[in-house]
Amino acid sequence: MKAALTFSLAAVLLAGCAHDATQTPASGPREGPAARQMPYYPGTGTVTSWAPSPSDAAGAGSGRPMGDLLRMEVKMDDGKMQYIDTESRDFPVGTRVRLSENREITRY
Repeated sequence: MKAALTFSLAAVLLAGCAHDATQTPASGPREGPAARQMPYYPGTGTVTSWAPSPSDAAGAGSGRPMGDLLRMEVKMDDGKMQYIDTESRDFPVGTRVRLSENREITRY
């Protein structure tokens, strides 16, 4: 009985490790990460940081020169964070900004 129980437990453990060949990833070229549209809403806030835009790396074959976009992080007055990719370098950290409905950034 003890030997049968040991065999049964071993079979269950091994079955859990079995590889299902039908679940292998599709072969072929892998694509890079998909571009995501970041939420945007108008309002006022403060620029909290700048970083290189990840969209530059994703769009390397787009014909745009690398490094021309920066990602501006804005803490909105309601506490939410927004991230805006822009070519502008006119808003240093600490600058109060207004984000308009037509996606213009102005000093506030």
